[in-house]
Amino acid sequence: MYQYGNVAVKYRKEQKNRPNIYKQPKKVPQTQPKKQIRGQQSKKPLAKKNILAGEKILYILGVILIVGALFILLGGNASIAQMNYETQFLEREIVTLSERNDELRVEIAELSSPERILTIAREEWGLEVNESPVKVLSTSIESHTALANDTDSLETQELSDQRRAGRSGR
Repeated sequence: MYQYGNVAVKYRKEQKNRPNIYKQPKKVPQTQPKKQIRGQQSKKPLAKKNILAGEKILYILGVILIVGALFILLGGNASIAQMNYETQFLEREIVTLSERNDELRVEIAELSSPERILTIAREEWGLEVNESPVKVLSTSIESHTALANDTDSLETQELSDQRRAGRSGR
């Protein structure tokens, strides 16, 4: 047969309720002062122990150190959060600026197209395209020297041509 609950507790309750015929009735002793046995404490409230000055200083220093460490940790976390915010702001700014740069590159490509330049030159300035071959003169020092030499040789050649003409004309 299965019983619910703790059987031992139930048994004890039954034993208390049942009169014990083998036990003798307890005699109530007269009130006598009890002697205090070592290890047993009296029922008097314990007096507060006085905390020494050195212990107080140690407790206060410990509390100050803990509070200081908390402030340092919280300050570090706050500065990290601030840096993260600034980083995100700068990343957003970089994205917007790169998009603006792309737009400007497209605009530069549109404005510098040869067709547009020709249209503006014809309509606004009245210029016409000359399809004849174009001579390109270099602006370097060597080209100036070569040009000067060519000019000198042309002058020399003209003089020699004039002398020949003068001789033949005499």
